[in-house]
Amino acid sequence: MSSYTQAPPGYAPSKHHKGQYQSIPQDDDEAGPSAPLLNTGPREEGDIDTDDFKFSVTVEQSAPEIRQMFLKKVYAVLFLQILGTTVASYLFSTRTVTTWVQHNQWSVIVALIGSFVSMGVLFWKRHSHPLNLGLLALFTVIESFSLGLVASHVSKRILLQALVITLFTFAGLTFFTFQSKRDFSGMGPWLYGGLMLLVGLSFIQIFFPFRRSIDMAFAAGGCLIFSGYIVYDTHMILKRLSPEEWVMAVLSLYLDIINLFLSVVRILNGANRD
Repeated sequence: MSSYTQAPPGYAPSKHHKGQYQSIPQDDDEAGPSAPLLNTGPREEGDIDTDDFKFSVTVEQSAPEIRQMFLKKVYAVLFLQILGTTVASYLFSTRTVTTWVQHNQWSVIVALIGSFVSMGVLFWKRHSHPLNLGLLALFTVIESFSLGLVASHVSKRILLQALVITLFTFAGLTFFTFQSKRDFSGMGPWLYGGLMLLVGLSFIQIFFPFRRSIDMAFAAGGCLIFSGYIVYDTHMILKRLSPEEWVMAVLSLYLDIINLFLSVVRILNGANRD
């Protein structure tokens, strides 16, 4: 994130009007009323100021044009991610791929490690274009592989139902957050605590399987937690992130959608077995 703490050398803000700058005298000969002035004029509505990308300005504090460009970019990339994930997951769920995975269990471990590694490198190089786009695509493909393995054990009807429910839930919560005047930043610690509890119980379930009713309760808890994260992350994107951090915005929302989708699949799949 760019962070500048002072004006460019040789210029300082004028006291007369925002947007006007006067040169700082370099010696005694330049001092006085004859010192040259650089008048850029006041900023008018519709102007795009490059300073909107500096000084840690948040998306909400940016000019309307910058904010609109940021949101269009984030949700356009997110749409392509979801579309690519849907197609890739379908291809990875075919019998040929699943049969190969059954004979090569190491691929699951590689996918799990690759997911964390690619996400870490993406966070590190999130400002390096076009490398960030390539890393984002790589992370999406790895996640699609994992989702494809899950999809191979679930009926296509349940997957379609879960996808529709997830997308409608995401759209509704996003619209609600944009329209609401409430401060959702206080949800962070509660959501994090709920997530850690969910992860811990899921880890225990691997070695000591719970009953189906408890598993359904975990899935319902996951739906609540990740629905809350959609509201929280959308709020924080507007309030805390700068327009440069579009990769972080896309990544956080994408993970929220994927985890909500998996929780919905668990509920529908469990209900279908009863």
